[in-house]
Amino acid sequence: MLATIAITGTGLVIAYILTPAYYWALHHPSQQYATLNFGLYTVHSVGWAFLTTGLGLALLPLALGLNHAAAAAHATLAVRILNPDSCDCNLRSPTAP
Repeated sequence: MLATIAITGTGLVIAYILTPAYYWALHHPSQQYATLNFGLYTVHSVGWAFLTTGLGLALLPLALGLNHAAAAAHATLAVRILNPDSCDCNLRSPTAP
């Protein structure tokens, strides 16, 4: 779940940063669903496109931190699954005397 949120956030940040490259291609941005209509404003000019780029650059550290947290959680889980000796949980069955 965390990885899905991280990759979605990263994709949105990349899309925000690249908004000036593709905003002109949509004929009616106010009629598009979540492409260039951000709720508070709709990207319909170069100024709004570069404002969205600034928003994407401001959110970039958050996306990178989220990806870092997802990778660290994945690595910790992988160590626990692949090396059960490092875990203090009693998952092994007791040996017979």
